[in-house]
Amino acid sequence: MVHALNKKQYEGILGCLLNHGSVLAGFVDPFDPSSTVTLDHPAYRYFGFHLMKGKLDWLLLRKMKVLEKSIGNHDYAASDHKWLSACVQLC
Repeated sequence: MVHALNKKQYEGILGCLLNHGSVLAGFVDPFDPSSTVTLDHPAYRYFGFHLMKGKLDWLLLRKMKVLEKSIGNHDYAASDHKWLSACVQLC
């Protein structure tokens, strides 16, 4: 949320960037942000509540066709994040 005093400045800067296509121009993430969870470590769960859960990791691709994608480290043995991987073909 943007503070009310900075809202006009924020909208002006963001609008300028969006109009010029400079905010992640052409980049896409092959993993759905609403259903992909890369951070939900069991150590961050208390009394059944997931204190930190969400998509923290992103794979930004541009001018590539995704042939295969995968997510790993489901048991969180290697890290407190899951890893994202994609086999791609340049377009």
